[in-house]
Amino acid sequence: MNNILLYDDNAASVKEIKELLENALGNTEHHIFTASLMSDADKILETTKIDIAFLDIVLENGNGINYAVNIQSRFPNLQVVFVTGNAVFSEQIFDAQPSGFLIKPVTPNKIKRVLDQLSMNEKGKNDESDVLIYSTKESGVVSFPYAQTGYFEYSKRRINIFTPDGKKIGSFPSGIEEFEKKLPSCFHRCHYSFWINLANTKEICRYKAITVANVVIPISQNRFMDTREAYVKYLTKKL
Repeated sequence: MNNILLYDDNAASVKEIKELLENALGNTEHHIFTASLMSDADKILETTKIDIAFLDIVLENGNGINYAVNIQSRFPNLQVVFVTGNAVFSEQIFDAQPSGFLIKPVTPNKIKRVLDQLSMNEKGKNDESDVLIYSTKESGVVSFPYAQTGYFEYSKRRINIFTPDGKKIGSFPSGIEEFEKKLPSCFHRCHYSFWINLANTKEICRYKAITVANVVIPISQNRFMDTREAYVKYLTKKL
């Protein structure tokens, strides 16, 4: 990791993120270039080999996603990290094939996670086999395909399985803790009674998740931030 571009049209945000990056990078060899105008960002990219670009999604003079697509077509090896305070994430963001996300308000821990993610370039474990098998004393062995699972609901001491379009495809008795321990990382608990399949979720907005079939799943207020970050992390790993 050598040259970093930080482009945000908010001067205060640029200063804050640059300081956090400097602290996180410490004595490693690096140089951080900053720009508050698109013309300045272009000039830096054209005259310096930039390894990573931190780009704000919402810019006064343009769309950060469109700009990311543009510069990636010119500099194919450039890694892009989107900086955003937007609570809504949709598939449009991934037109730019980002390498990571930095969600405002930016903190040292968030900076560290993003830098670790960029430097490790790990593929991660593939915990999404075709079928999840679950065993209970009453029902014996229960199996269902991840690809057809949209979410789970816990109700009356039973786990109900639903497709992304809201069709119930199975049910079995289980306690919450026992069931949750067996779930792979593509499932995330967004509510006391609901787990969503991140692989079949197309959008996270305030207090609700939307499946690829447009079914709305509630997100409790105290789980919203955690769910949003889990969704971003999951999608980033899939790039």
